[in-house]
Amino acid sequence: MASFYSIVKRRIVNPQQHFIGESIVLVNGVKLIVNKQTSFGYYLLLKFFEPNTFEYISQVKGNIFIDVGANAGGYTISFAKNFIKVLAVEPNPEMAKIIRRNSKINNYKNIEVIEAALSSYNGTGSFYIPNTSSQVASLDRNWSYIKNINVLTIQVQVMTLDTLIRNINYPTIDLIKIDAEGMDIEILKDAKEAFSKAKRIIIETEKTSTKKVIEILKENGYVVRFLEGNEELGGNLLAEKNIP
Repeated sequence: MASFYSIVKRRIVNPQQHFIGESIVLVNGVKLIVNKQTSFGYYLLLKFFEPNTFEYISQVKGNIFIDVGANAGGYTISFAKNFIKVLAVEPNPEMAKIIRRNSKINNYKNIEVIEAALSSYNGTGSFYIPNTSSQVASLDRNWSYIKNINVLTIQVQVMTLDTLIRNINYPTIDLIKIDAEGMDIEILKDAKEAFSKAKRIIIETEKTSTKKVIEILKENGYVVRFLEGNEELGGNLLAEKNIP
């Protein structure tokens, strides 16, 4: 059985079916570039794909939000106003470019785009982008969605979550959201700095990884529950600790 998110993404992953050309639209008070590359990301903004996650993040305010696998910036742009600093981590150069453009048209000065993929090591790696859509790419060639389709392979910078957090040097992280297409366990491996500083982590899990991700988070003091999906199929898992 496919994971919860594979099922949903397969239904709406081909953005060419929805948009022709390019427009700037106003959604929930922010301006967004919508085109054949970005439509999937902006379904998120329309609360269609992850309504509980969207609603939860809308209530969080603080200093630092790290959006790992930021895609076209759906969450980054929607909630930049709630934080002093937002790090949008996105290895796909086309998507990173869209985030920067969206930041500019909204006059956001607090968004920093980090063009890198996260994993369990620092260096470079092959990043696989499906020919049909650039919005479900992964470091893992065997990830279920891209395993049997044609892809473009590019080399990208790779870093650990702890390396990223050390570079920003904040005592606490209000929220880390991770949507890294099959890399969830690799990102959480030995992420001691992240676990010591992050109050909240939202991570998209796969059917095959969910139990291990829950185990890692609980071992590091988090209380977990699903915002979308469930333990059997995977989904968006919320981990919280030290929340007043």
